[in-house]
Amino acid sequence: MPRALWAKAPFVLAQHRAVLLAVIVASFLVAMAASSAPLLRAGAESEALKGKLELLTPLGAGLTIENYRRPESAAGDRARRAAAVRFAQGLPYVQPPILTTTAFAQVGGRAALAGNPLYVVPMARTGATEHVHRVVGEGSNAWIPGSVATVADLAPGDTLHLLSGGLGARPRAVSLPVSAVYRGLEGDRDNPYWVNFTVRIRARTPDSPLPPAFVLVRQDELYRISARLRDPYLENTFEFPVAPGALTPARARKIADSFAAARRALARPTPLAQSLGCGMTQTTRCSVTSSIQAAVILAHNSVDALTPVILLLAAFAGVIAAGAAFIAGTFGVRRRSGEARLSVVLGERRASFAARAALEALLPAVVGAAGGLGTAALLVQVFTPDGTVDGSVIRSA
Repeated sequence: MPRALWAKAPFVLAQHRAVLLAVIVASFLVAMAASSAPLLRAGAESEALKGKLELLTPLGAGLTIENYRRPESAAGDRARRAAAVRFAQGLPYVQPPILTTTAFAQVGGRAALAGNPLYVVPMARTGATEHVHRVVGEGSNAWIPGSVATVADLAPGDTLHLLSGGLGARPRAVSLPVSAVYRGLEGDRDNPYWVNFTVRIRARTPDSPLPPAFVLVRQDELYRISARLRDPYLENTFEFPVAPGALTPARARKIADSFAAARRALARPTPLAQSLGCGMTQTTRCSVTSSIQAAVILAHNSVDALTPVILLLAAFAGVIAAGAAFIAGTFGVRRRSGEARLSVVLGERRASFAARAALEALLPAVVGAAGGLGTAALLVQVFTPDGTVDGSVIRSA
C-alpha cells in the first residue's frame, strides 16, 4: 500500500482541487515576487540603455575605424574595404558596415579664378546619396553641395573640373559630370548618418571657415580622380553601426567587449591592423572610437540609483507571497489532517508522510512557479523595450 501511495503522489492533488489551486497560486505568487527584482532591474536598465542609444544613434554607438591619408592604389583600397566587410562578420549584433574612402582636390574653372582656392573632398561612401537632401537633379555621377554649385556656377548636366592640390608644379586636372546638387551638410546637422563626420563638416569656431565640402562619387570614379590627379593619398573611415533592435544590457556589454578587443588588436602589428591599413607609428596609427561602453556604464549607473526602490517593492511582494503560501499550507494541512492521522495508525512515519506530501505538491508548485516567472517576464517585455528579457536575465531571476 505505501508503494501505491508513492506512485500516485505526484498526481494525488488532482483529487483535492482546492488544495491544488492553493499550492499553484501560492507558488505563482512566490516565484513572481522572487523574480521581480532582477526583471525590474533589467527592464529599467534596458529602458535607460535605449534612451542613451537613441541619443547616440547606431552609428555613434558603433565602432569607427579611421586610417589617415597614405599612398594607396585602387587595388589596395579595395582590399582594405573587403577586409572591413570580413571583420564586420565577426562582430556581434552589428549591422553591415558603412565604408568610406576620400581623396582631396581643388575645384577648377570659375572657382579657381575667384582668388581664394576652393578645396573639396571627393568621397565614395556607402549609401551617401541616399542620406543627403537633394536640391535638384539625380543620377549616378557626381553630387555636389550647394556651396560648390554656387561658387563654381554649376548645375546638373554641367562639368566639374578638379585640380591636384600640389604647390609649385603645374596642376593636373580631371573632369566629372554633375548629376545633382544637394543641400550642404552644415545645414543638416541632425542627420544621424553623418554623426561621425561632424568635425569634418562644421567650423571649429564661429570665425573659422567651413572644412572642405564633400563631392559624392562612385568608388570607381574616386579611383579615376586619384589616378588622373596623380594623387594616391587616400583615407578610409570604416563604421560598424550597432543593431538597435532587441539590444539588452548583456548584449550591449558583449558588443562593448568585442569593440575593446578590436581596439587592442589594431594597436598592435596584427594581421587585422595590416589588412585595415593601420600602421604602428604616430602618423599611421588608426583612430578607433566607440561610445557604446560609455552608454552601458551610464545606463548601469542610472539604474543603481533605483535599486533600493526596486528591492523594497520586491520585498513587499515577497511578504505578500509568503503570507499566501503560509495560508495555503495551513489550509492543506487542515484539509488532510484526517489522512495524516490514518497514515500514522497504519504505521507510516511522520517524516515519510511529510516527504510524500511534499512530492504531491511538487508538480503543482513547479507549474505555479513557472507561471509566476513567465508572467513577470511577460510584464517586463510588455512595458520595456523589445529584447529586454533574454536568457541571462531569466537565469539571474
